[in-house]
Amino acid sequence: MRVLGLGWTEFATRWSSQGDSSVGTVAHLRDLLINTILPHEKNQERANQLPAEAQPPLSVPQSVKQLGTADLDAVDIEKKSLFDKDELERKVDIAMERRIRAGIADDVERMQPATAPPFNQELVGKRLEMA
Repeated sequence: MRVLGLGWTEFATRWSSQGDSSVGTVAHLRDLLINTILPHEKNQERANQLPAEAQPPLSVPQSVKQLGTADLDAVDIEKKSLFDKDELERKVDIAMERRIRAGIADDVERMQPATAPPFNQELVGKRLEMA
């Protein structure tokens, strides 16, 4: 989540290694999280520098020698592999509108609080709508 979601690519790790059997183990990943990533996250939080929203993943093209000139298909694929935040937000809005029209979601659900209200006498007589 932190490497991809927050864009902290400096913490990316290998999940296995032929030369070192400890790479990718629970102990290795736990050590990386507790001793490296979480302290960095706490420092970012104290400095109010944590990202407010997820960073879109970027596909980094491998450096391969190009023979000749790129054809239109190759250029089109390269354009699609890299996108910006605005394009991602536009696609999210389109997907949300589609979900609302299909009855899967509604535009009010985002406004709901993170925690449910206490179950007490204030709920007596209230109507609940479930999609």
